[in-house]
Amino acid sequence: MSTTYVTALYNLRKREGQDKVDSVHFSSIDTYLETSKRLLETPDPFVIFCEPDLEAPLRAIRGDRPTIFRDIKFEHLPFWDKLPRIVENNKTSPVVWVSPEKFTDLYYLIINHKVEFVRQVADLNTFNTEWFAWVDMRIVLPETGLANLSQWWDPERTNVAMMGLIDRNRPKDRYTFFRNNHGWVAGGFFAGKRAAILDFTTTVIREWKRTLDEGYSPSDETMFAYMAATYPDMVTAVAFGEYGDLICNQAAVCRTQHRAYNIQEFALVGGDLRASIQAGEGLRRAYLTGVLPPMADHEHFHIFYRLMVAYEQTGQTELAAARKAEVLRPELREMLTRFHPHLLPLPCDHGV
Repeated sequence: MSTTYVTALYNLRKREGQDKVDSVHFSSIDTYLETSKRLLETPDPFVIFCEPDLEAPLRAIRGDRPTIFRDIKFEHLPFWDKLPRIVENNKTSPVVWVSPEKFTDLYYLIINHKVEFVRQVADLNTFNTEWFAWVDMRIVLPETGLANLSQWWDPERTNVAMMGLIDRNRPKDRYTFFRNNHGWVAGGFFAGKRAAILDFTTTVIREWKRTLDEGYSPSDETMFAYMAATYPDMVTAVAFGEYGDLICNQAAVCRTQHRAYNIQEFALVGGDLRASIQAGEGLRRAYLTGVLPPMADHEHFHIFYRLMVAYEQTGQTELAAARKAEVLRPELREMLTRFHPHLLPLPCDHGV
């Protein structure tokens, strides 16, 4: 067992008078329990944080799979004392362009516990695993489930899921940054080895408390976007796409491929070479294994060409040479001739 997965379930809508209600903004506990079965039926070890009355139905799903339940009432949550500040900040400096039906005071409180839950689990390491990962209860899984995902993860950093290009200059104006909800990095997944994940979660918690003291109430996604922009050497993007692609694209990178393609391109232009390489390698894997959805010929070509350029710029000469060899694949030759004919091998000189 190489990875301990962490997740949580709290019926905050019941406290808001919305128990057993399903809407476009949130789901009922019954829906959560039903849709989480695929995740919870995976054999990997889990630590599940939940309210005491939710342990029984969750345990019924997990069965005898390796699981630790951490029953914590709302009022005993580690950051419960921050709720009054969240309430006040949402009155005086509310986040704009979010759904107030979904982004309630209790919602902000719960989603910002993710990093603390993972920090506690990594600190104890009860299952004695190498990796630790947060997964939202309703995260979408590929056919392979959670199997073998860590083979794509960066062992030196915390691995995150990138949904949009990261503007590293934006957080310099903290007022405008934290008054908006930034969906550059998803909050539904993050993973890392023990040292990296403890460093990441501790830093997020410290920065989140700082924003509360400044009068803001950011979401988990905004905090992760802030981390990616402000602490770029602490994170590596390993998945690209929309929320429903977070795990699926780690397995194959075969959904919303054009978003990954755009990130590869613009990250290269913007100098975020690690993100460009990660996006490109995922697309490359999908192409070589035949699972990449339809794309134009020039897009196929530029996946490999941009990887070659990114590796050259990072001084990884062996990988640059390997990707250059792939650029010369017969099916890419027409595009090579059109866009970069200088890379074509010179004709052999047989003499006269």
